[in-house]
Amino acid sequence: MRKILFSIFLLPLLMVKVCVAASYQLPGITTCDTQSGCAIAIDEDGFLRNSVSHEKIFDLPLQQTVFDSYSLLKSGKYYIVERSNTSSSRSWDLLLLTYVNGSARVERVVSLSRGFAMTSPKVYWSGYECRGDVQPEKHASPFDAAKAALCGAVRQPDSLTVEKDSVISAAKAQGLVVHIPVYSLASNQSTTYFFPGVDEPDAGALLCLRNCKSGKETFGRYGGWIGQRLWIDVELQQSGGPLNLTGNYIYIGKNEKIKLAGSFADGKLNLRESVPGGHGVKQESAIFEGYGSSDAFAGKWRSIDSGKIYKFFIASRVY
Repeated sequence: MRKILFSIFLLPLLMVKVCVAASYQLPGITTCDTQSGCAIAIDEDGFLRNSVSHEKIFDLPLQQTVFDSYSLLKSGKYYIVERSNTSSSRSWDLLLLTYVNGSARVERVVSLSRGFAMTSPKVYWSGYECRGDVQPEKHASPFDAAKAALCGAVRQPDSLTVEKDSVISAAKAQGLVVHIPVYSLASNQSTTYFFPGVDEPDAGALLCLRNCKSGKETFGRYGGWIGQRLWIDVELQQSGGPLNLTGNYIYIGKNEKIKLAGSFADGKLNLRESVPGGHGVKQESAIFEGYGSSDAFAGKWRSIDSGKIYKFFIASRVY
């Protein structure tokens, strides 16, 4: 089972010097093993089981071949089953589910496979996603049960052409971007996933650029960077009006929350960060000015004290 490694940064918050950090990994993710306290586990035969009662959650095990490897991760309320196939065809699957009071519900299943362009050595990834919130049948294996519950009979793997804009261009310069169709009960759209710092899918580095949210929430949690991959984790929510935002962010590895307040209107983001000053007064220390949608933003971060300017980028976390 693959371990999730976290990057630690020892730079001061105002970033007098910007350095290239290690590969991006989502903070707050647990690898489910015997010591993790996860409610579910994958046993040695590939069955997904209740960690306490050892009851099977699905009647059939995960497909096991010499080319398949699986990871079980937990982030907040979600469990993530990741399958990686290392054969020459190269494929990757992700299952997102919740497990409460002995009952599993599936919300997303993503299936990707690698291909090569006929006229060039360029590598591309195609696939599809199925989305919803349903309780699957137990008689199949986890991925088959999720696909039957969420996808229905019609699903066509595809590699869609994503419309170019500044946010997409910024993401493509820093990692793998995949644009695929989405099948759901509500609507058939498309979504764009982003894996920063890598050229293959990785559940520990999954961000989303378009059509990211399943529920009614407008903003939420984001991952990204300031400068040369100085990784950050951000939370934003509407406050006091449809255009007003509040939230906070951390530099991954430091866990010191920096307050944010500002606005988002007509595709433009303006956030001011503040830190505690003398006599308990908050002191503004930097400004985020960017553009995009509620799914992802790109722009510039400027220190008020030093005037130094760095590029920033944030994209939605699915879990």
